[in-house]
Amino acid sequence: MAWLHPITISAGLSGLIAASVTLLLYSRVFSSEPLPSTRFLMRLRDTDQPPYEVGGTIVYVAYGGLVGAVYPWTFRGLLGLAGSWITILPNTLLTGLVFGGLLLGPWAGLRAFGLLEPPLSPGTGFDTEQDERKYLTMVGFHVVYGLGLGVLVGLSETLWYPFLGA
Repeated sequence: MAWLHPITISAGLSGLIAASVTLLLYSRVFSSEPLPSTRFLMRLRDTDQPPYEVGGTIVYVAYGGLVGAVYPWTFRGLLGLAGSWITILPNTLLTGLVFGGLLLGPWAGLRAFGLLEPPLSPGTGFDTEQDERKYLTMVGFHVVYGLGLGVLVGLSETLWYPFLGA
Protein backbone atom coordinates (compact mmCIF):
# COMPACT_ATOMS: atom_id res chain seq x y z
CA MET A 1 0.00 0.00 0.00
CA ALA A 2 1.36 3.39 -0.97
CA TRP A 3 1.58 6.21 1.54
CA LEU A 4 -0.38 9.39 1.02
CA HIS A 5 1.44 12.27 -0.62
CA PRO A 6 3.08 14.58 1.96
CA ILE A 7 0.90 17.52 0.87
CA THR A 8 -2.22 15.47 1.65
CA ILE A 9 -0.90 14.61 5.10
CA SER A 10 0.14 18.20 5.81
CA ALA A 11 -3.24 19.46 4.59
CA GLY A 12 -5.00 16.99 6.90
CA LEU A 13 -2.91 18.13 9.87
CA SER A 14 -3.55 21.75 8.88
CA GLY A 15 -7.27 20.98 8.73
CA LEU A 16 -7.16 19.62 12.28
CA ILE A 17 -5.53 22.82 13.50
CA ALA A 18 -7.85 25.11 11.51
CA ALA A 19 -10.89 23.19 12.81
CA SER A 20 -9.58 23.53 16.37
CA VAL A 21 -9.29 27.30 15.90
CA THR A 22 -12.86 27.57 14.60
CA LEU A 23 -13.99 25.30 17.45
CA LEU A 24 -12.52 27.77 19.94
CA LEU A 25 -14.14 30.67 18.11
CA TYR A 26 -17.50 28.90 18.05
CA SER A 27 -17.35 28.13 21.77
CA ARG A 28 -16.57 31.80 22.51
CA VAL A 29 -19.30 33.26 20.27
CA PHE A 30 -22.01 30.66 20.97
CA SER A 31 -21.01 29.60 24.48
CA SER A 32 -24.52 28.49 25.50
CA GLU A 33 -25.16 26.38 22.40
CA PRO A 34 -23.89 22.92 21.50
CA LEU A 35 -21.63 22.51 18.49
CA PRO A 36 -23.31 21.85 15.14
CA SER A 37 -21.70 18.39 15.18
CA THR A 38 -23.20 17.74 18.63
CA ARG A 39 -26.63 18.69 17.31
CA PHE A 40 -25.97 16.44 14.31
CA LEU A 41 -25.27 13.47 16.61
CA MET A 42 -28.37 14.30 18.66
CA ARG A 43 -30.51 14.26 15.51
CA LEU A 44 -29.01 10.96 14.39
CA ARG A 45 -29.86 9.45 17.78
CA ASP A 46 -33.27 11.21 17.81
CA THR A 47 -32.82 12.74 21.24
CA ASP A 48 -33.10 16.20 22.78
CA GLN A 49 -30.59 15.39 25.50
CA PRO A 50 -27.09 16.71 24.71
CA PRO A 51 -24.80 14.04 26.21
CA TYR A 52 -22.66 14.16 23.08
CA GLU A 53 -20.34 17.10 23.78
CA VAL A 54 -17.15 15.04 23.58
CA GLY A 55 -18.37 13.09 20.56
CA GLY A 56 -19.46 16.32 18.87
CA THR A 57 -16.04 17.85 19.46
CA ILE A 58 -14.29 14.79 18.04
CA VAL A 59 -16.57 14.76 14.98
CA TYR A 60 -16.03 18.51 14.48
CA VAL A 61 -12.22 18.34 14.56
CA ALA A 62 -12.02 15.03 12.64
CA TYR A 63 -14.27 16.45 9.92
CA GLY A 64 -11.95 19.47 9.70
CA GLY A 65 -8.95 17.18 9.26
CA LEU A 66 -10.61 15.03 6.61
CA VAL A 67 -11.85 18.04 4.69
CA GLY A 68 -8.38 19.57 4.94
CA ALA A 69 -6.89 16.46 3.33
CA VAL A 70 -9.27 16.96 0.38
CA TYR A 71 -8.00 20.53 -0.17
CA PRO A 72 -4.98 19.62 -2.37
CA TRP A 73 -7.04 17.18 -4.43
CA THR A 74 -9.70 19.83 -5.07
CA PHE A 75 -7.32 22.32 -6.65
CA ARG A 76 -4.57 20.09 -8.07
CA GLY A 77 -6.45 16.91 -8.92
CA LEU A 78 -9.93 18.14 -9.74
CA LEU A 79 -9.24 21.60 -11.18
CA GLY A 80 -5.77 20.83 -12.50
CA LEU A 81 -4.08 23.92 -11.07
CA ALA A 82 -0.30 24.00 -10.80
CA GLY A 83 1.17 22.65 -7.58
CA SER A 84 2.19 26.16 -6.54
CA TRP A 85 -1.49 26.96 -5.87
CA ILE A 86 -1.52 24.51 -2.99
CA THR A 87 2.03 24.76 -1.69
CA ILE A 88 3.17 28.40 -1.86
CA LEU A 89 1.82 30.78 0.75
CA PRO A 90 0.52 33.75 -1.22
CA ASN A 91 -1.37 31.41 -3.56
CA THR A 92 -2.75 29.26 -0.75
CA LEU A 93 -4.45 32.28 0.79
CA LEU A 94 -6.61 32.61 -2.31
CA THR A 95 -7.30 28.89 -2.72
CA GLY A 96 -7.97 28.60 1.03
CA LEU A 97 -10.48 31.43 0.85
CA VAL A 98 -12.23 29.76 -2.10
CA PHE A 99 -12.15 26.39 -0.32
CA GLY A 100 -13.74 27.91 2.81
CA GLY A 101 -16.52 29.23 0.59
CA LEU A 102 -16.96 25.82 -1.06
CA LEU A 103 -17.41 24.24 2.36
CA LEU A 104 -20.63 26.18 2.80
CA GLY A 105 -22.20 23.71 0.34
CA PRO A 106 -22.07 20.61 2.60
CA TRP A 107 -23.07 22.76 5.58
CA ALA A 108 -26.13 24.06 3.72
CA GLY A 109 -26.89 20.54 2.46
CA LEU A 110 -26.94 19.11 5.98
CA ARG A 111 -29.33 21.88 6.94
CA ALA A 112 -31.55 21.29 3.90
CA PHE A 113 -31.90 17.60 4.83
CA GLY A 114 -32.79 18.54 8.41
CA LEU A 115 -29.64 17.06 9.96
CA LEU A 116 -28.69 20.45 11.41
CA GLU A 117 -30.96 23.23 12.56
CA PRO A 118 -31.63 25.41 9.52
CA PRO A 119 -31.06 29.10 10.30
CA LEU A 120 -32.75 30.06 7.05
CA SER A 121 -36.35 29.23 6.26
CA PRO A 122 -36.62 28.61 2.50
CA GLY A 123 -38.66 31.32 0.79
CA THR A 124 -39.33 33.38 3.92
CA GLY A 125 -35.84 34.48 4.94
CA PHE A 126 -34.53 34.53 8.49
CA ASP A 127 -36.95 33.89 11.33
CA THR A 128 -35.20 36.29 13.70
CA GLU A 129 -32.32 38.73 13.76
CA GLN A 130 -30.45 36.23 15.92
CA ASP A 131 -30.78 33.60 13.15
CA GLU A 132 -29.34 36.09 10.66
CA ARG A 133 -26.39 36.86 12.96
CA LYS A 134 -25.78 33.15 13.53
CA TYR A 135 -25.87 32.40 9.81
CA LEU A 136 -23.43 35.19 8.97
CA THR A 137 -21.15 34.13 11.82
CA MET A 138 -21.09 30.55 10.51
CA VAL A 139 -20.20 31.86 7.05
CA GLY A 140 -17.36 33.77 8.72
CA PHE A 141 -16.17 30.62 10.51
CA HIS A 142 -15.96 28.76 7.20
CA VAL A 143 -13.92 31.60 5.71
CA VAL A 144 -11.62 31.60 8.77
CA TYR A 145 -11.20 27.82 8.40
CA GLY A 146 -10.33 28.19 4.70
CA LEU A 147 -7.82 30.98 5.32
CA GLY A 148 -6.25 29.13 8.24
CA LEU A 149 -5.98 26.00 6.14
CA GLY A 150 -4.43 28.00 3.30
CA VAL A 151 -1.82 29.59 5.57
CA LEU A 152 -0.87 26.31 7.25
CA VAL A 153 -0.68 24.36 3.98
CA GLY A 154 1.30 27.24 2.47
CA LEU A 155 3.88 26.63 5.18
CA SER A 156 4.15 22.95 4.18
CA GLU A 157 7.76 23.03 3.05
CA THR A 158 9.00 24.90 6.10
CA LEU A 159 6.64 23.54 8.76
CA TRP A 160 5.19 20.15 7.86
CA TYR A 161 7.69 18.49 5.53
CA PRO A 162 10.53 18.46 8.11
CA PHE A 163 8.03 17.16 10.70
CA LEU A 164 6.88 14.40 8.31
CA GLY A 165 10.42 13.60 7.18
CA ALA A 166 9.52 14.41 3.57
